[in-house]
Amino acid sequence: MRKITKREKILVSATSATIGMAVIVIAVMMLGSNVVARDNMIFGGLTIAFSLPAAIDYIEYRWKKSVEEKFPDFLREMAERLRSGMSFYKALEAAAKRDYGPLTEELKILIYQISWGAKPEEAFQAFAKRIGTPLARRVSILLLEVGKMGAKTAMVLETIGDFLRSIQLIEKEKTAELRIHMLTIYTAFLTFMIISAILVTKFFYPLYFSIAEYAGALKPLMTPIEARQLLLHMLSIEAITSGLMAGKISEKRISAGLKHAIILLAISLIIYNYLVKPI
Repeated sequence: MRKITKREKILVSATSATIGMAVIVIAVMMLGSNVVARDNMIFGGLTIAFSLPAAIDYIEYRWKKSVEEKFPDFLREMAERLRSGMSFYKALEAAAKRDYGPLTEELKILIYQISWGAKPEEAFQAFAKRIGTPLARRVSILLLEVGKMGAKTAMVLETIGDFLRSIQLIEKEKTAELRIHMLTIYTAFLTFMIISAILVTKFFYPLYFSIAEYAGALKPLMTPIEARQLLLHMLSIEAITSGLMAGKISEKRISAGLKHAIILLAISLIIYNYLVKPI
């Protein structure tokens, strides 16, 4: 799992959004009369616009989580080095030589900056900024303060490591509980999708043909294709908003909902193309 730079994130998101919007514009301009093909192409454009940012966001999220999960191990290793009689920065350098996954590279950069003469405050601030999480900022501040302490630094680091481990376990339990609410969102969307499909096939279609038998006396408000299109568009809005809500609830980030939005858009498009065929 590699680190995603801010420049890469902006570039990929802009490219994906541009291609997706281009597909949507082409669909509106060239397939105006073919409603079904136009809607399919618009859904495809939305999927393209969301897919790459969703992938980048997931990679970045997994990288940050991998870094944070290794902080307790690193602090425990530092505590052991300090107990052996090393100074704080010697213990930091020795502990950084172990494998902590993606955290290892960031620790090496931190050590290089300090060894090249950078102020510890600036080096730790840069370390926290590169990782970009609240936990990394807290740990960098704690390490900086512990480095200024005299005795009992090993015990302090070990206590901090144990505390971080307990916090991570609590967060995992909390995430598991919140996934139940995410399941509720999926259930609500699927319910709306099934009801909309039944409305089109069992209500609007038969109603239109029954009114058509009395030409001139009654005029239908919508044709079958218009009714299908209206409910499909409503379903697409529901898919996007529900997906973003699912991401916010499950991972506390709206951007995490892009992958859920893609899944719900794909489900709605498949159902309408195979079960709610235009007539």
